[in-house]
Amino acid sequence: MKSNLISSDAVGEPLKQRQIDSWLSEPHHRYVRVRKRHIDEGSRTVEVAFSSDEEIQRWFGIEVLGHEKDQVDLSRLQQGAPLLVEHDTQDHVGVVESVRIDTSVGRAVVRFGTGVRASEVFQDVVDGIKRHVSVGYFVHEMELLKEVDDGPNVFRVSKWEPFEISIVAVPADVSVGVGRGKSTYESMEIGHMDNHVGGQTRSQRKATKKIMESDRERIEQLRATGIEYGATELAEQFIQSGGSVHDLNQVILERGGLKPTNTEDPNLGLSRTELSKYSVSRAILAQADPQRYAQQAGLEIECSRAIEQSSDRQLRGNIHIPHDVLVTPYAQRAASVGSAGAGGNLVEDTIDSASFVDLLRNQLALVIAGATYINGLVGNMLIPRQTGTATTFWIAENAAPDESSAVFDQIPMTPKTVGAYSEISRLALLQTAPAIDNLIMNDLASAVTQAIDLAGIAGTGANDQPIGLLNQSGVGVTPLGPDGAAPGWDDIVNMESDVAAGNAEGDNPAYLTNSHVRGRLKRTFIDSGSGERVWDNRSPDTPVNGTQAVISNQVPSNLTKGSGTNLSAVIYGNWKDLIVGLWGGLDLLVNPYSLDTIGAVRITSFQTVDIALRHAESFNVINDAVTT
Repeated sequence: MKSNLISSDAVGEPLKQRQIDSWLSEPHHRYVRVRKRHIDEGSRTVEVAFSSDEEIQRWFGIEVLGHEKDQVDLSRLQQGAPLLVEHDTQDHVGVVESVRIDTSVGRAVVRFGTGVRASEVFQDVVDGIKRHVSVGYFVHEMELLKEVDDGPNVFRVSKWEPFEISIVAVPADVSVGVGRGKSTYESMEIGHMDNHVGGQTRSQRKATKKIMESDRERIEQLRATGIEYGATELAEQFIQSGGSVHDLNQVILERGGLKPTNTEDPNLGLSRTELSKYSVSRAILAQADPQRYAQQAGLEIECSRAIEQSSDRQLRGNIHIPHDVLVTPYAQRAASVGSAGAGGNLVEDTIDSASFVDLLRNQLALVIAGATYINGLVGNMLIPRQTGTATTFWIAENAAPDESSAVFDQIPMTPKTVGAYSEISRLALLQTAPAIDNLIMNDLASAVTQAIDLAGIAGTGANDQPIGLLNQSGVGVTPLGPDGAAPGWDDIVNMESDVAAGNAEGDNPAYLTNSHVRGRLKRTFIDSGSGERVWDNRSPDTPVNGTQAVISNQVPSNLTKGSGTNLSAVIYGNWKDLIVGLWGGLDLLVNPYSLDTIGAVRITSFQTVDIALRHAESFNVINDAVTT
């Protein structure tokens, strides 16, 4: 491929070769109108003029498509190219039946399918609701046609290749830059096939120039945002679709911040065979009695050393379980255990399909309530948060919009390590490995879960623990009384109203409280006449005002206020805005001595975790509920 582009664009800035190279063979689009007289309802076909030599404003100047015989490669269209809607390959409604070039116009006959979606779009075409057609094409070669001193230069595309035709809904207003869908930085579309931009007035050219400059700035901001949040591919998608920085940030918010700033793969890359041979119990035995079992645990010891050498965080314990093992379901790891007599029966009877990470997640009350869960983190994590809204304004005809975007900041998540321990007999460790691995992982998951739940709910932020919801600044509070009081229907409504007033309820809000509060609300009537209780046993899935409620006795029941004691907490909110992050693998400290008199081994597990709150407005809490 080649280009005869000169080294200046429409606004006098140097053209970079990478921009030229990216322009060539990137998909571009042009728009035309469907004419009523060219519709054949009987055969469900429409004849369209999909291209012409109309002048179209691009970022580098004016583009003119050549229509000589050797300038247009029609091979893709002639081979039954797709008829799409809005260039969406998942919205395929027909096929290109035939194609030809008439002088300076490309024409095609397209046939609509008979399915529900295709019939719907075809009827809109027949009724004149959908009137525009866009052609997707690749530019292979282009040349300077005319150099203009005080305006955009004109370039002819001397070789191009159409590859699909789409039904689109695109207005013809040049001044607002409509029609840039599916474009890239190098293929910014401002024009419409029914408009001639070559005859623009000076004020129109000035507006066009400002739009082009604004789009270049948009591209730079999108790429910078993509790099900052580990979302470069997503940023490129927004560049191609004409999306804004605000839109990209919104998607990043919805996805929980995407990737950590350090995107190193946390897995060791164990093969399927290595995963099937890995044994947690053998790794523990090698530490409990190295003289007897270290030689048998060569794989486990080698993996642990590899983690130590590659880790960017402080490791605890004397054996480190790879992330590969933690996220691989037990049944998959034990799939090649062999014959029934060699342990195969144990796989079917005692091994479930859960990995350690799944066990941990399934037992987390925070996650059951709907918290965002991210595992396998490496390095620090930055969660984007919107702190201000975009500004709206009115603009005159042919005027360019002012720069306006939402304001964002970042919520850091930093690794914090929690320890928990469980005990297991030496005799159990000597049993069949797959079954005992399952037992050990369940015990470790249960212990770690207790610590993570407690930190997420009531963590103080002191002594290297996360700050829990009840201690987060900015979270709404519904007070019940100077010394606390029994919660009632009005308090429930007030909690929900507070979160809703901040536009923060989300799609699936939920309550989290303890069994004491549940018991009290089961005895509390909504009013004096209906006979309905605040906690409705008739709706077990959504018992509190039609809303899910999760019970965990990790929610404090020993709070104080004024002279009130043994008060309980209630939390309501959009749990998607609470983020639970887990780093790396699991570290184990094996102590064979503390319980040697009873023939048991104590295993202390260390899990690196952090909890972040994206929006304080998403939650409201009660800290003084009387339940007696």
